[in-house]
Amino acid sequence: MQIEIYCFTAKERSISAELMAICDSFSSLLWDVEYYKCGCFEVYIAANAKNVEIFRTGRIIGRNDDKEHFGIIESVQIDTDAENGDYLTVSGRFLTSLLSRRIIYPSFSAGNTFENIVRSVLSDNAISAGTRTISGLSMGTVSGECWQSRTRLQVSYDNLMEWLYTICETIGGSVNIRMEGNALKCDLLQGTDRSILQNDNPHIVHCCIFHAVSVQQRLFCRRLCHCEACAFRTHTAENSACGHD
Repeated sequence: MQIEIYCFTAKERSISAELMAICDSFSSLLWDVEYYKCGCFEVYIAANAKNVEIFRTGRIIGRNDDKEHFGIIESVQIDTDAENGDYLTVSGRFLTSLLSRRIIYPSFSAGNTFENIVRSVLSDNAISAGTRTISGLSMGTVSGECWQSRTRLQVSYDNLMEWLYTICETIGGSVNIRMEGNALKCDLLQGTDRSILQNDNPHIVHCCIFHAVSVQQRLFCRRLCHCEACAFRTHTAENSACGHD
C-alpha cells in the first residue's frame, strides 16, 4: 500500500490536483472511514527534509488502494524521539470536512425527498453559492432507497456538514466527497445492513468463540476504525461469557 500526496489548487469553479509524491516508507497509517461522521487519518513518518517538504497543511492525501476517500492535511507535528529520531505526525480529515466551512444561509424550507432537499441545500450553500462556492464541487452519485423518502423540514444557520450527517443518521444514509480528476464529487449513499436485526442480507457477527477476531486484532480494530462495528470489549482470561457486542 502506498499513499499519494497531491497539491490542491482552487480556481474559480474548478480545482487543479497535482500529484507531488508517492510514499510507502511511513511507519504507521490510521485511515478511519466513518459512516455517520467525517472520517480522519494520521500518518507517522520520519521527519527528514524530503518529508517535511512534501507533507504540508492544505495538501491532499490518498491511498493507491482506495479511490473513494481522500484527506486534507490539517496538522503537521514534529516529535523528537531520542531512540528513533524525529518523526512527523501528519493528521487531518477527509474531504467531506470541506462542508464544515459553510453554514446554511439564509433559511431553507421545503417538502420533498431527502435527495432533492440535500441537492438544493448543497447547491445554495456550496456548489452554486457565489462567493461561498467550494471550487470544483458538484453532485456525484446517489444510491439507496433511504434518499427517496419524503419529508418536510426547515433549517437555517446550521453548519452544513453537521446538518448533513444529522440527516444521514436519521435515514440511515451517508455522504462522501471524493476526487475525480480535477473535480470534487459529493456522493449520497446507503450501506448494506448486515446486522442480526434483519433477514434480507447475510449477517456478519464477530464472536470470540470462533476466534474470528483475536484480542490483539480487536484492539487494533478499535484504533483503526473507531466505529461501532469494530468496537469490541476486551475479554479477560476469567471472562468465560463470549459473544458479540
